[in-house]
Amino acid sequence: MLGVTWIFTDFCMIDQDTVIADLNMPHLAMVLDEIFNLPPAWVGGPKAHPETVRALAREVGLDVNYVIKRLEGIVAMMQDIEWTAAQLKTALDTHVGDDPARPILVDVRQRWEYDICHIPGSILLVEENFATLLPTLKAALRVVTICHHGVRSFSAAMYLREQGVASAVSLAGGVDQWATSIDPAMPHY
Repeated sequence: MLGVTWIFTDFCMIDQDTVIADLNMPHLAMVLDEIFNLPPAWVGGPKAHPETVRALAREVGLDVNYVIKRLEGIVAMMQDIEWTAAQLKTALDTHVGDDPARPILVDVRQRWEYDICHIPGSILLVEENFATLLPTLKAALRVVTICHHGVRSFSAAMYLREQGVASAVSLAGGVDQWATSIDPAMPHY
């Protein structure tokens, strides 16, 4: 059939009739906004997300085959992209001090948020330190991005993977989940 591309992933076949919700993408609204420039309804986007890949392509004015290929890359990139607070704690407890296997913690929140609370040893990522930090992140065995609830850090982990930081993962639930399940003494905001 002309005009239809079939892509096989670990999750499903993607074609123009694939239901987007069936791709099981975490933070789907963020992916649609940041990758396909389809903002949520509260800022002027459509009242509902397009249901199929064909409808998404039509909504954003892109070739359906391009959208299929982009979704294939996103689905592949999302494999194992989130760590739970328990997984992070185990990694930090197992790899202490200068152990090269100790994850590098990259906090992607605003300075004021970081000042309220952060996981000890985390680095606040700001525009000024990104270029000098990137080579270290590329060489790291594991990079964990952190934000408040896990959405910005998810986006940051995807971005870092696109920049060659293959080991980037996001802390699911962010510092809020860390404070709830690992460090109840940590301030909440």
